Amino acid sequence: MSYDDVIKQLSEKTGLSQDVVIKTYQAFWFAVRENIKSLPIRGLDESKIKHKSFNIPELGKLYCDLEKTRKKINLWKDIKQE
Repeated sequence: MSYDDVIKQLSEKTGLSQDVVIKTYQAFWFAVRENIKSLPIRGLDESKIKHKSFNIPELGKLYCDLEKTRKKINLWKDIKQE
C-alpha cells in the first residue's frame, strides 16, 4: 500500500479531508523529531550507552542499535558527498 493509498483510506475512515490527514501526520512526526532532538544525547559514546532502547516521554520506547546507527550515518555521509 502506498503513502497516497494510506492517506486516502484514513481520510475516508475518519471523515477528514486528505489535506487535514496529511498535515496531522506531518505534525506528529515533526513533534517526534523535535522531541528526539531535545534529548541530551550529544557526546555519548559506546561506554556511556548501556541500553539499546530508550523510553521517550509521550512517545514510548524506541530501539537504537549503535552499529546500525553508525552504518546509516556513514551511508548519509556517502550520499551527501556524491
